[in-house]
This record gives sequence, C-alpha cells and structure tokens, in this order.
Amino acid sequence: MINLLMFFLSLSWQNVKEHYKDVETVYAEFKEIIFSDDIPVDTLEGKLYVKRQELLKMVVEKPETQVIYSNPESTLVYLPSWNQIQVFTTPRFIPDFFLLNIQDYVDSSHSSSGEGYEKWEFFLKKELKLPYLKIHLVLNKTNKVLRILSLIEKEVRFEFVFNKFQINPVFGKKVFEIRLPENIQRIKINTLDK
Repeated sequence: MINLLMFFLSLSWQNVKEHYKDVETVYAEFKEIIFSDDIPVDTLEGKLYVKRQELLKMVVEKPETQVIYSNPESTLVYLPSWNQIQVFTTPRFIPDFFLLNIQDYVDSSHSSSGEGYEKWEFFLKKELKLPYLKIHLVLNKTNKVLRILSLIEKEVRFEFVFNKFQINPVFGKKVFEIRLPENIQRIKINTLDK
C-alpha cells in the first residue's frame, strides 16, 4: 500500500516538473509573511522577477522599499532609506525555488491535496548546508500555478503568497538592470548560507 502511494506521489510531482521544465521566466506579485515560531512578525509586499539560471529581482514596496538583485555570484540588497547596499555571496538555489527547479536539493517529500490545490513538503539535503530545512509549496490543482512557497528554517518561516503569478513573461532589458545612486554605503557580507 505504501509503495503504491509513493508511486502516485512521484507521478504527481513528475506532472508538476513536466509543467515547469520549459519555464524560463516568472513574474509575480507577492505578500511575504515572516513567521518566528509560527507567530507572524513582519509582512512585505512587492514584485518578483526571475530568469532561469541567471537572475532574480525582488522589489519590496511595503512596508519599506528595498530592491534585491541576485545573480549566480552575488546578491545585492539595496535599502534606499538607509542609502546602503548589502552584498552577499549567492547560494545558487535562489531563482531555482521560484521556478520549482528543486529536484537537486530534495532529500524526501510528501504531499496532500484538497479542493483546488496540491500541497507539497520537501525536506532538503542536509549535506548541501542550505539555510532552509524544508520547503512547502501550494499549487493550483488544475493549472499548476504556484500559490504559496514557504522557505523554512529551524525557527523562522518565510511564506510567499503569490498573486498574478505569470509563467514565461517577456522582460525588457531594463528589468534586471541594477540602478543605484552614487555615494552609496556598501557593506559586504560573506554569504547567505549558515
């Protein structure tokens, strides 16, 4: 019985992987709720732009403006109100999670479904030393559109709730252009990994 259940779970995820395998770009409006010990401590709202294996741009509009640019080498967090940019080494997974390109990171998984949605829980490989322990995904059952993505650390959960999630939009060249004012304070932080 368990083997049969595992077969159907893997078949169902195979359908999701097939749906996302040719996805090159994603645009979404999001609300990110940050939980500490399951208590919401902050809520951010903004827009997300992702290009496979290359770039991620997240524009946080509320409560305070910040712009995050990420490529395979580094991640820049621009905080206009502080006139500051923070620079990190980029873990290569950042755009992958938003494109559901996660098979190389996953140790085990399980799923459930309800009316109109499929929910997935993925436990990440410990040997990769990622900052997250697991990922939760909620997808629309009929069109496989990502509705919720949660990145879960030991005591903190970053829950992205998506609106207007678009697959393969065409981005203009300026979308990923990094625009920063002169004389900005630059702070280098070694890595986003723990």
